[in-house]
Amino acid sequence: GPGWVVNLSSIGAYFHAANTYAALYSAAKGAIVRLTETLATEWAHFDINVNAIAPGFTRSEMTGGYFERNGEKVLKSFPRQRMAEPEDLGSTLLFLIDPASRFVTGTCIKVDDAQMPR
Repeated sequence: GPGWVVNLSSIGAYFHAANTYAALYSAAKGAIVRLTETLATEWAHFDINVNAIAPGFTRSEMTGGYFERNGEKVLKSFPRQRMAEPEDLGSTLLFLIDPASRFVTGTCIKVDDAQMPR
């Protein structure tokens, strides 16, 4: 029946800094964005919305070591000098699965607090 799929990508799908050695990560996250776009068209006739969220730097087990080594420098490069907490993604997720967003499909919402260049 009808429903929603929300994939988790990353701002790394759109931006890659030199010397971060994250080419494979960025490519994989870019593939998630493209998968989201194609599934949205393929599953539209089933009344399934497919979207994605692309978080910026978010406090997590994965980013913990990186921020221990580079945290101050990285945070100072962000306009608001802060990183996301996991709960900062919740409102975007709730929007994407709410019936009010029934016309939103095949998109990836960047949730990065303007951390990365546009």
